[in-house]
Amino acid sequence: MALVGDVILSAREIFTDLPPTLPALATAPALAAVSGPGNLAPGTYFVMVTQLTPWGETLPSPEASITLAVASNISVQPPALSGLVSAVRIYFAAAAGAESFYQQFSTAGGVGIFTINATTGVGAMSSGNQSPPTRSTAYMPDADGQALGAFAIYRWLNQALGWAAAKNRGGLPDFGAAGTLSGQPNYILPGYWKKIDSAWYDGYPLGLLQKNNVFRRNPVPGYSGMLTVFQATDRLMVEAWPQPARTSAQTTLAAPMLATDTTATLTSTAGFVLGFGMAQIGAEAVNFAGIAGNQLTGLQRGMTGTVASAQVAGAPVTELNLMISGYRVPSTASYFPGQAATPLYLPPGWDEALVSYILYRFRKAEQDEAGAKAALGEATEKMTSLGSNRIIAGPRQVQPYGAVGPEVAAGMGSRFGGIIIP
Repeated sequence: MALVGDVILSAREIFTDLPPTLPALATAPALAAVSGPGNLAPGTYFVMVTQLTPWGETLPSPEASITLAVASNISVQPPALSGLVSAVRIYFAAAAGAESFYQQFSTAGGVGIFTINATTGVGAMSSGNQSPPTRSTAYMPDADGQALGAFAIYRWLNQALGWAAAKNRGGLPDFGAAGTLSGQPNYILPGYWKKIDSAWYDGYPLGLLQKNNVFRRNPVPGYSGMLTVFQATDRLMVEAWPQPARTSAQTTLAAPMLATDTTATLTSTAGFVLGFGMAQIGAEAVNFAGIAGNQLTGLQRGMTGTVASAQVAGAPVTELNLMISGYRVPSTASYFPGQAATPLYLPPGWDEALVSYILYRFRKAEQDEAGAKAALGEATEKMTSLGSNRIIAGPRQVQPYGAVGPEVAAGMGSRFGGIIIP
């Protein structure tokens, strides 16, 4: 899955207007001898540390050294790392300035102390060598370039999303959901939807009917059986009838969450009707695969156009028991500087079309009309091709007998019968 920064950096490489790179760590790491498996032999070792981002590697830190009196591991504690850093590489050798082996460690979860030895890690001493880089490639997509500011390219990215949605008229296949309130019929679903093809209340399928199918003489609370849709400018409003007879479960987070966590610990799961479904944690919609005690497990983060983000203890959690599926238009105001490391929740191939559209905007700003026309044509061609490649689940409608009217194609379809062909 592409990151927001991948699209921005790909476009800036074409311009060319590359942003600055992340600087090297300013001070040497702190070293200490520790016990562990695969010990390094006694002797003096020299160590440098680089930072890795999703887009490259920084220059190395100043060199540090340590003398091991006995065979040991080496604990390495770099100074504070940048928030963009996803991993560190620790280069080391037995001679000053000759670091040629490295071991790589993830910084996920805020890990800040790493241990090197003779056998573990990428490029351990027994498996090859590589010297530290001589130039930084850890570009910072959220920073200004020489010609283009970060806010401008983010604005073009958001405009590209709106353009892509207009070109790919079907929209993005997605799920949306809302929590119900007892007796309340109308709900605003997040996002802008072009088509709704299925809906559920408390897990039961709803009929998608017309507005005049709703009885409006007086409230009829109960188990909702149908859904109607109202389009109100930029909002999608749905009406459930009969009006839902219960309020969805409301609780809070009992423990903080990282943006990458797949389990949420709640104060209570009382009131959650479904064993799997959707919930809202803070401003983020998630899909959960199960409930175990007070935990929602198997989370899929950042659903329905929201962004996976860290959540604090006490954040509100709402069961989303009124669900729809269909085709959603991607938000045109979702991304802003500082979100380069955020996943871009789009189907494969959309990122390339977005890059071409951003290039079109850049050429327009340069008043290069020919270049702008070519870039827009390339973007349109890419999006048109993507719009025609849809995922389709069978069985498909067929006409085996060439007649007109309802027919049943015997032997086709599911184990429960054939396909009725109108």
